[in-house]
Amino acid sequence: MNILMLVPWEVDTVAEDDVSRQSANVLVRGGRYWFFRHLKRGDVNIDVIGKREAPLIDHIEKRLLRFHLLYPLAVSGRVRKYDMVFCFHSQIGIVLALLMSVFGPRGIPLIIFDVEGLGRKHNWWQRALIKKALPAVSKIFYFCTAQKEDYIRYFPEIGERAVFVPFGIDVSRYAAGRAVEEDRIISIGHQDASFRDWGTLLEAYALVGTKTSLLIVGKEDFGCCAVGRRRLPGGVELAGRVGLGRLNDLVLRSKFVVLSLPERRHSFAQMTLLGCMALGKAVIVSKVSGVIDYAEDGKTALFTRPYDAEDMRDKIVSLLRDPGRAAAIGADARRAVETRFTEEMMAASIFNAVSGLG
Repeated sequence: MNILMLVPWEVDTVAEDDVSRQSANVLVRGGRYWFFRHLKRGDVNIDVIGKREAPLIDHIEKRLLRFHLLYPLAVSGRVRKYDMVFCFHSQIGIVLALLMSVFGPRGIPLIIFDVEGLGRKHNWWQRALIKKALPAVSKIFYFCTAQKEDYIRYFPEIGERAVFVPFGIDVSRYAAGRAVEEDRIISIGHQDASFRDWGTLLEAYALVGTKTSLLIVGKEDFGCCAVGRRRLPGGVELAGRVGLGRLNDLVLRSKFVVLSLPERRHSFAQMTLLGCMALGKAVIVSKVSGVIDYAEDGKTALFTRPYDAEDMRDKIVSLLRDPGRAAAIGADARRAVETRFTEEMMAASIFNAVSGLG
């Protein structure tokens, strides 16, 4: 059985596993990609195509089109060589499904991971194209339960083909351990500044009035993003983009983590949240649709009301005053990841859902 996996990020082939990087970014030569390494069946070949294989196409789509059109066009001719195709991007998957429904090949199972939220497509023509493409889609996996309401409202024809799968991480890449804590709390950014609510975080930190510093880790040109355009409160430090190993070290040496998020009805921030939880750190996080399936308020994390700086301030103050509570939440968070949100568990749910296809 031959499977094709399409992802919109770089995948590097390496001689041996590099645990300082996310498992989705590396392919060990001779091994299986990402969660497919947990597949017990032996007679399966996995090919993965990331944006490194098509750098010019990626550049044109990102800078000019701002839409994934050339990527699915480029791979559509290769699809007929495979028995099953996975797309970890709903836009790429829908365009590919549309091409397959019109030009073929037909009958090859196409599985889409809807991390962007199909229900967020508000233009009538976008929804019309999605409806045209859906008959060629065998399964849609989503990591945020709020998306189900959007499927029911906008695309009821999806029906039971849409399956919720809890996202899972490779816990071995997050070695929780003792580290000398510094007088610092930490927040972790995203390459797209709109995926964080920096205004609320900075206002909340200013209201705390503490000598404990706030380290914001982000991309190299972080100063050009939303944070850089604001007047930073005293005690705020900005760091550039760092690798997973360095990020884990910074998290372990911090008192706790604060993730200030905007409300979006789709999957985001889950890997960051689960990674910090796996490191045994308490996380203060906005109670938004993307993360409510992954933490229990007061036990494995502390939720704050979205866009409420005073509520976030209160939660920060509570953990600064009670380090024992922060440690207890961190310990429960680590156990929650180990028992509910591992990469192997995610893989088992995916394989079970597609076992009857093809």
